[in-house]
Amino acid sequence: MHKPDPHLEAPAADAVLWRYMDFTKLLSLLERKALFLARADRLGDPYEGFLPKQVLAGWQAEFQNTGDPKKDIYWNITQVFKTLCRWTLLSCWHESAAESAAMWKCYNTSPDGIAVKTSYRRLCESLIGPEEVYIGRVGYIDYGVAEPVGLFDEEDRLWSQAPRDHPLKLRSQFFKKRLEFQQEREVRVVLAQSLHGLFSGGMTTQLPDPPWEIGEHVQVDVGTLVEEIVLSPLATPAFRGLAPAVLGRYGVGRELTVRESSIAGIPLWT
Repeated sequence: MHKPDPHLEAPAADAVLWRYMDFTKLLSLLERKALFLARADRLGDPYEGFLPKQVLAGWQAEFQNTGDPKKDIYWNITQVFKTLCRWTLLSCWHESAAESAAMWKCYNTSPDGIAVKTSYRRLCESLIGPEEVYIGRVGYIDYGVAEPVGLFDEEDRLWSQAPRDHPLKLRSQFFKKRLEFQQEREVRVVLAQSLHGLFSGGMTTQLPDPPWEIGEHVQVDVGTLVEEIVLSPLATPAFRGLAPAVLGRYGVGRELTVRESSIAGIPLWT
């Protein structure tokens, strides 16, 4: 279930959200009635969940002890971030009133791609599983600066104001990305497994693996979540004919709308 949190920036209730995916992932959503959240370390961005390298370089110069790895504070710091990436699950959505040609190109270049359209309110209300799930906008920051940004920044409400045992307190960096990604206008669904006791023995001990290999499914009410299903602008005539027929087996077409991409329209003068 969605857990509202005052430390996160939330979109307006009627803000339109998009999730671009291939057709098999849509079928998985419909078949399982569950939204897939991927481990943060499997998203493909080496900076995911980390501080800017200039910040880490400063800490390395100050704290690194090359003599005894078990006393190396810098090594312990980096292991904390790596561990958080493995123990944090994310689903990423694009906030925009209309389809985005850039998002189609970035995240779905095949003819069998689709986009799920929803709203912030629908997304929140659709999460019916027992897990506590948080949703917030991503802030885009300059990773070229030398001072701390995001985590350890007093302007970060999660870090400076959240209670010490808040499951997102050490995860505020997962709501920050580099400026180069600002066109994504990302809204994140985050399942934050409790960190209670995880670091109690220090990072020099063997830490347990997370319970998920690549991610986890969270139960959703599909009818609430999905407002529309939009076919890729690259969709072939065969896919445009097949997709609605296949989706009809899940009630799509009667309860959920399927339409072609507005980007693929034909000019009136042709």
